[in-house]
Amino acid sequence: MRVLILAIYFPKPHNPVMGVWALEQAKALQKKGVEVVVISPTPWVPKAVGITSKLKNWASVPNEYNWDGIKTYYPRCLSYPVGIVKKLYLRVPQIQYYPVWRSVQKLISAKGMNFDLIYCHHPLIEGTVGLAIKERYGIPLVVIQHSLTNIQYALDYNIRKKAYIRVLNKADAVVTVSKLLASHMRPFLTDSSKVISIVRNGVDISKLPVRKMNKPNIYQGKKVILSVGWLEERKGHSILIQAIKKVSFLIPNVKCIIIGRGSQKDQLRKLINQLHLERHVEIIDNISHGELMSFMSWCDVFALPSWNEPFGVVYIEAMGCKTPIIGTKGEGIAEVVKNRKHGLLVQPGDVNELAQSLLILLQDNKLAGRIGRAGYHLVLDSLSWESNVSKMISIFRKLVLK
Repeated sequence: MRVLILAIYFPKPHNPVMGVWALEQAKALQKKGVEVVVISPTPWVPKAVGITSKLKNWASVPNEYNWDGIKTYYPRCLSYPVGIVKKLYLRVPQIQYYPVWRSVQKLISAKGMNFDLIYCHHPLIEGTVGLAIKERYGIPLVVIQHSLTNIQYALDYNIRKKAYIRVLNKADAVVTVSKLLASHMRPFLTDSSKVISIVRNGVDISKLPVRKMNKPNIYQGKKVILSVGWLEERKGHSILIQAIKKVSFLIPNVKCIIIGRGSQKDQLRKLINQLHLERHVEIIDNISHGELMSFMSWCDVFALPSWNEPFGVVYIEAMGCKTPIIGTKGEGIAEVVKNRKHGLLVQPGDVNELAQSLLILLQDNKLAGRIGRAGYHLVLDSLSWESNVSKMISIFRKLVLK
């Protein structure tokens, strides 16, 4: 079976952690015998205008790249989903769709590509392009929704909503990562009998550390809390920082490491300074996935008090490292994690409850160890990429063999 994966949000050589879950799933599919090719449409940035480091990075993205056996193409297109242009794309997605479709179609024709099935990460814009490929070549289309934000955009803008409805209803299979997302997608389906398959994200079991690693010398003697995610409001980093202030009165050697980049970076640094937490909280820019897994292995607690979080891979990566986690109630992770068994769950935005949960795990080593081990076994049992792709391949085969 030969599958084309369309994913705009996919690792780039200058940013290997961007959409790394999509790459890990692609690798797992290929290990199971599925021939995978990835097309990741990329904004066209001429090298001559690469005057900033960010523009230079985008200008230097190669036309194709091999990620451990995953052939990936980066066709250039006149698509720039930033600033005021992004707002225009949200209102009228066809403006973004046409240049992306042209670049993808040109690549498929030039390379003489043939596929049995198209698998698109997100209904818009990838799913719209996938639908055009389906209609032109007569092959089945599978779309997966990862983000609640994308659904909200479809509700906010009428033209976008119509495009979203069209893709979901014309796709041969619709997949999402949590029941939470499925419940939000259901109203867009005109056929109430159409199935939305739940296939949760996973981790690569073979890459999990065999045992907890020792802390680097710089963090020896400290109680370390790790948080990973885009620096934006819904990730709850400001809530975490405020909770650290409370924790620091009882645990003076507490250290919180926040790994990520995003629009709230300066705002979070300002909050750290205002609360005089310079010794207790540090923000680290994106690092490699291997380095991230190392951090997860030696930290004492992983905490991401986010909301509108369909099913964050970082939670299960931390659980796979036997690290106790703190997540939020009512979100995707709460569908698999039982409170006080596999992790602790707190109300979104509740600084006091988060602080109390941090204190519990940092002060009760036996409980923290028990929760860490329970989370690890949950990952082994049902949250591996092998489990994920077995379900995806079952969906693919039903469509290809029709």
